[in-house]
Amino acid sequence: MPHTAPYRFGVEIECIVPHENAAIFIDHLQNRGVNVGNDSSIQNQDGWHGLELRTPPHNLPELEYLLVEMYSLCHLYNADINDSCGLHVHASHPDFDINTNLNRLLGLWVAIEDVMFATQPESRLNSKYCQRRLASHVIAGFPKLPKEKQHMVRELGRSDRYYALNFASLSQHGTIECRLHAGTTNTDKIINWIKLLTAIYDYALYNYNAREVNKIFLMPTSNEKIEKVWKMINLSPNLSTYFNNRIDKFLLTRLAQQQEKAKEILAYNKKVAPEKKMIATLISKNNKIFSTAQVKAQHILDLANKECKTVQKETNLKQAAIQKMQKKLLREFSGDNFNGNINNLLNPWDNNNYDTAGYELNLNPYFMNPNLEGTD
Repeated sequence: MPHTAPYRFGVEIECIVPHENAAIFIDHLQNRGVNVGNDSSIQNQDGWHGLELRTPPHNLPELEYLLVEMYSLCHLYNADINDSCGLHVHASHPDFDINTNLNRLLGLWVAIEDVMFATQPESRLNSKYCQRRLASHVIAGFPKLPKEKQHMVRELGRSDRYYALNFASLSQHGTIECRLHAGTTNTDKIINWIKLLTAIYDYALYNYNAREVNKIFLMPTSNEKIEKVWKMINLSPNLSTYFNNRIDKFLLTRLAQQQEKAKEILAYNKKVAPEKKMIATLISKNNKIFSTAQVKAQHILDLANKECKTVQKETNLKQAAIQKMQKKLLREFSGDNFNGNINNLLNPWDNNNYDTAGYELNLNPYFMNPNLEGTD
């Protein structure tokens, strides 16, 4: 049986409601502790308003009771869903912040992700808001998580929000989020989905077997794999039947093609691993050469700056000595008329204290007054 006791769940239900019913619908939900907000991912239709209904965290029986009330309100006020709507389930557990458990959960999810997507409409596979982790895994591999809790949580939360299973809320709210399920207000569908997720989490926390998970991952997407997954996570017969009835055969074929392509990519990555290692070595060598060159260049610049400063200091001293001697000689030459400014004596016409026209009058009095008689 699932270990539901330590878990607490909160759900986010995306839906649309007629404009004329929105205000009273929201009011009734808020009176029951449900947080209601807008969501830009919901495609609104004319005359309809997109909403996200967020429940507080509850244990499963409490949540089920609240969902029954919410479903009644949705029915009463004609709330509906469209292909852009999704159902997000947040789950918390005391052991979710243990490094090993999160690594196990990541490995398990990638191995069974095709089965999980097969239980949903094709619109979820095409949605950018619940992307497959498989693509990231086959290209980059599993993330190497830091052992220290705070660093681990920060690493998992980075650029993680729009994966079908994500850890973006782990740091702030202590929850793992599954965004995969299609939009629904139906209580039974939501509860069944939570029970399936609980079975997956239980296996990762209590019964994880790496060899078994790897075998599941290598299996082609098929009915046989689906049955093995249900058995591995100890899903009840009733729930197994329920989710088998939800599986779309066309989508199963498409997922099988994705799975085979993923294996092809993994095989190619393994083949080129030595070359990638050599490339990484060359890049590291290149970076080292560049870094060494930078250090040498900086050393040369430092020496040049030092030498320039020495030359500049010597130049300034010589210029100061020359100016000192010039002032001394000019002071001896000019006496009291010297004000200490060498430039004034070298070019008096540039001195603002003098009137150049006045100088011409004073220096040429005879030519300015023709009646003035000169002396022989």
